[in-house]
Amino acid sequence: MTHETYNHIIDYLRGLIQDTEFEHCTYAVGGCVRDIMLEEEPHDIDLCVEMCNGGIRLADYFFKCGFLESEPVRFERYGVAQVRLKEFPEYPIEIVQTRKELYTYGSRKPETTHGTIKEDAFRRDLTMNALYQEIWSGNII
Repeated sequence: MTHETYNHIIDYLRGLIQDTEFEHCTYAVGGCVRDIMLEEEPHDIDLCVEMCNGGIRLADYFFKCGFLESEPVRFERYGVAQVRLKEFPEYPIEIVQTRKELYTYGSRKPETTHGTIKEDAFRRDLTMNALYQEIWSGNII
């Protein structure tokens, strides 16, 4: 997608969450933020919501308000939902809660639970994927 399309989607999302519980805790995260900073075209948009079960709750809010093409696809174990906005159906968006990971001895699959944005940043695979863009302000952290 172009930078213009990315910014248009972010602006649209800002309007959808304005004056809701999601307004000051929703971020674009990872590769899309990295790509914008590197002046490359993002391939997708991932959102992170800093609240318990935030990804699924935001997806359900979008669905309840009629902003989605269809019901969100949920991955409950990881607190992830995938949505397609009616306004931008060609761009699927994954939404996740901020997470921390707990590993059991002998297992490569972590148990994920709600965590802070700091814990979420530290669990990401690459430092450059731990970039967050505040939806409400556009600031990058």
